[in-house]
Amino acid sequence: MADSSPAGLLATQSPWLERVKNLLGPRGYDPSMRRSVQTLVIYEAKRCIQPRIGDLRPFQRKVALVDQAQALVNTLDFCLPHHKAEILWRTSTSRETVTPEICWKRFQLVQKELDRLSEMIKQFMAPERSHQETVDELEQHLFVSLFNCECGIVTAIQLLGCPLKCSIGHHIAAAPCLCASRAYAHNHVILAFRLYYKGSELDPEFPDPVPPVSRYWPSFV
Repeated sequence: MADSSPAGLLATQSPWLERVKNLLGPRGYDPSMRRSVQTLVIYEAKRCIQPRIGDLRPFQRKVALVDQAQALVNTLDFCLPHHKAEILWRTSTSRETVTPEICWKRFQLVQKELDRLSEMIKQFMAPERSHQETVDELEQHLFVSLFNCECGIVTAIQLLGCPLKCSIGHHIAAAPCLCASRAYAHNHVILAFRLYYKGSELDPEFPDPVPPVSRYWPSFV
């Protein structure tokens, strides 16, 4: 377990934490956000260890990543204690904390998905749209695409959750509205894309990471 006292102190100092809280909004954390917040934590943990990653052996990198991730979870003052304990679960069924190996693999998958989203968002970018508005368009597109007819035709009435046929008569399933809980369950990397990117690129004004003191960090190096 990470040393929670320094990590708790860091919570009021971390610009990352403040940005996460602003992104989640006044309602704060909900259990449906677990994987999305896990993604934020793992991605930020990688940023924290990145400057010194060249000094670590491969197995140390994985241990350092999950160690920093746990330390960051300890700073999440918008989560109740029992919710914090769930953030790094491998699955909600197993209730087992991710291993260093799984944590590393999840970071790699997150990075791959962020790269994909950074390409996809370009078609929705417009001068009058903010980054968050553009991501809204992208997210709706990704969600609705799950309910495409086999012929590839999507109609606006799908967004109303009504049974319908496409324009050439195929029966297609109704697409439910993209409410908040469905959004987090649909793509758990979207929240990280909202936080770290601006348009199709990483936000150049995003603050540098502030690694929390943890069980192994910075004593690894």
